Amino acid sequence: MKVLVLWADDRSANYGVRVLAEGAGHLSREAWGDDIEIQWQDFGRPGLPGSFGVRAIVRDMLSFGRSGPIRSVLRCADIVVDTGAGDSFSDIYGLKRLFVMVYVQLRCIFLGKPLVLFPQTIGPFHTRIGALAAGAVLERAACVIAREPHSADVAVQNRAQEVLTSTDLVFALPVHAQPTHRRDVVVNVSGLLWFDNGHVSSSYYREQTIDLVRQLNDRGRRVTLLAHVVGSPSGNDDATAIAQMLESGVKVEEVVIPTSLDQVRETLGSAAWVVGARMHACLNAVSQGVPAISWGYSDKFLPLMDHLGWHTSLDLRKKPQAARQTIEHIDSSPLGVDDQHLRSSLGKVRSSADGDLGSAVNVLRVVLGAVR
Repeated sequence: MKVLVLWADDRSANYGVRVLAEGAGHLSREAWGDDIEIQWQDFGRPGLPGSFGVRAIVRDMLSFGRSGPIRSVLRCADIVVDTGAGDSFSDIYGLKRLFVMVYVQLRCIFLGKPLVLFPQTIGPFHTRIGALAAGAVLERAACVIAREPHSADVAVQNRAQEVLTSTDLVFALPVHAQPTHRRDVVVNVSGLLWFDNGHVSSSYYREQTIDLVRQLNDRGRRVTLLAHVVGSPSGNDDATAIAQMLESGVKVEEVVIPTSLDQVRETLGSAAWVVGARMHACLNAVSQGVPAISWGYSDKFLPLMDHLGWHTSLDLRKKPQAARQTIEHIDSSPLGVDDQHLRSSLGKVRSSADGDLGSAVNVLRVVLGAVR
């Protein structure tokens, strides 16, 4: 059986997107067997063969029969899995991005291919046309799985027939063995927020991040800086942000510019504490039993973390004293991963997430039975 996974790339510059790709692969095989054949399809870079972008849509609309670039890919699949790029099934990133997704989704449905929305954030939809477009997909999808209850509610409000609430695909990934090398505080510096962006003030984020590392230095904590997006064509590169941050004179023990998702997870899994503004940097930690403090910049953070039962997120849009509040969290449990209370809490998070993914596997097996 051939499974096409949309909006995920196991070679992406963004390791969060790689999490989606690999997590979707693991969940698909758990539900549908190890013998399935999986193909990943992302938005791609403009002009490159195989990308699902505006140019591909135009060519697809102007073509006839089986020759369209999008139709030709969809026709080869038995089941189409849609990851929503984690949180892109929304109009907060603009209608252009949403309409690219909706075109592919509806083309899949009109070709008679079952469309399965894997665990993801759904919405928000702030525009009437965005809500109408999303509703056209949600009411026709073979299966809709949200990664937290708020998204499930949004899906139902936009004409989804049934919605399962599960958890993030990061929990489908295997957990690394106990690390042989222990790090202290791993800080993920986000290039998305370091540079000008539409989410939070970049100057505020830079000040708080530098202040955080300096306060950690003052307490004798050993700091590792981690890039979670490397070589990004969009320019919001974490490695570039880290290079600029080091020019401020902060002291760090180590800088990790990873070359694989395994290296990312090994680094985060070896920490006592993790602080990050890339959500999957934090989820990669929490899923491995490491306490993380997420610096959220959109609606995707708090609902998911609350659903997991992990309540240490800060909302940067409200401009809190993020550095000070983060230090207070760390000072309250300086042992971090070795703190028995935190370890117990994180064990409950993992157990709950495993149960949620188990429910998703059961539903996906029913979907396969209906297809066959």
